[in-house]
Amino acid sequence: MTFRLRKSRTLTTKPVTQQTSLTGRVRFRAWRTSEDISNAYKVQRDRPASTPQNTTLNPVNTTRTESLMTDNTSSTTIPCAHGHGHGGHHHHPGAAPNLAEANKHHYDQHVADFDAYPHILTRARRTALAMREAVPLTKESSSVLEFACGTGAVCKEMLPHVKEIIGIDISPGVVERCNQRFKEEGANEGCYALAADISTDKDVLAGKKFDLVYCASAYHHFASPEEITRLLGAFLKPGGSLLIIDNLQKGDETIAEEHRHYTTRFGFVEEDVRGLYAAAGLEFVSFAQIPSDAGGDNDIFIAKGVKAF
Repeated sequence: MTFRLRKSRTLTTKPVTQQTSLTGRVRFRAWRTSEDISNAYKVQRDRPASTPQNTTLNPVNTTRTESLMTDNTSSTTIPCAHGHGHGGHHHHPGAAPNLAEANKHHYDQHVADFDAYPHILTRARRTALAMREAVPLTKESSSVLEFACGTGAVCKEMLPHVKEIIGIDISPGVVERCNQRFKEEGANEGCYALAADISTDKDVLAGKKFDLVYCASAYHHFASPEEITRLLGAFLKPGGSLLIIDNLQKGDETIAEEHRHYTTRFGFVEEDVRGLYAAAGLEFVSFAQIPSDAGGDNDIFIAKGVKAF
């Protein structure tokens, strides 16, 4: 079975080279990923002739609507181009037990490989920089929760900028490595990771609320992104932000067969994420492409939703 995209889109005809960051104050350039990637993680994009080749997304003036469906029709397949080396594990509350267990088993078995995955460290830095532009953070007061924290590559990048950061993951193996990383970085006692499934472990972090909750490069593994977004929103303080970072779906990219037992889709478009925030009762604020990686990593986006006061 493969994923096929039905496309119905209206894109700006004039390429956008500057985009306003999620704070509305800082601007960045939305570079495109090189099409000439020669390693095993090359992204293959099969674009229809009518699709503009050099259009970049603008969260303000671009409208793009696409619907995902599954059937037996072939479409462009990529070998899970991010290599699952993005610093976050894939935690599946609400998923069928076999999917959640497949993720738990996979990452428990590959803890030692995480830091060697292609692009993991550069993506962690790109992700952390985009989040710091999106949400004001202070070392003196900001409390942060990372969902699907993996071995803590993104947590490490956020540590110097927050008072406390807690990571949650379904895999005890990666959680152990994340806590080791916190220790190596000299983190305070308010920074730690724990193994839990927030859909079934109802008392996990009971009563605790955060200024920022984020999930970096894991949403494409969730069987029910709607449920996850709702659960994560419950951890926010009034006025707090939920940031989603994941692969940007630009065409009919899909995932390789060998990754489908623990991956549900390649990525998302803006309309997908707007719907997730709306269903969770959060206010959609923005959606933007994170500047591309010269090393050939996937194009990724950052989206922001806010809990009302």
